[in-house]
Amino acid sequence: MGEKFTGGLSTKMRNLLACGFMMKGDYDRALKVFEEAVKSLSLDTEEGQALLSRGDQPDIAYLMVNYIKCNTLKNGQGLGLEFFKTDPVNVNCFIHLKKMQSGSAQEFIVERQRCEAMFDEAAASF
Repeated sequence: MGEKFTGGLSTKMRNLLACGFMMKGDYDRALKVFEEAVKSLSLDTEEGQALLSRGDQPDIAYLMVNYIKCNTLKNGQGLGLEFFKTDPVNVNCFIHLKKMQSGSAQEFIVERQRCEAMFDEAAASF
């Protein structure tokens, strides 16, 4: 079920909890859960780097992807795609995803590109 956190909650459980808060529109609480989950993984330490070097880990990858989505929804309103690409939290998450060589991250990028193309097509029809 993923890496265990203090108190017994796994990466997957933290991710599900934060996504539940996002679905309720409570982005502040969701961000807190994501921040605590990422902090608990200690990804900037030697142990964390060893964890990332093991390759694609879906639980951690989806945690990062959902953290990026939540951060962008909460803090990037009206700032457009530039916020998504340049916000320090998002950039840090993308760096971790790249270190894992995450297939989940690649899917996320492709999904984002499809959404942009659909938006452009819809906007052009007006």
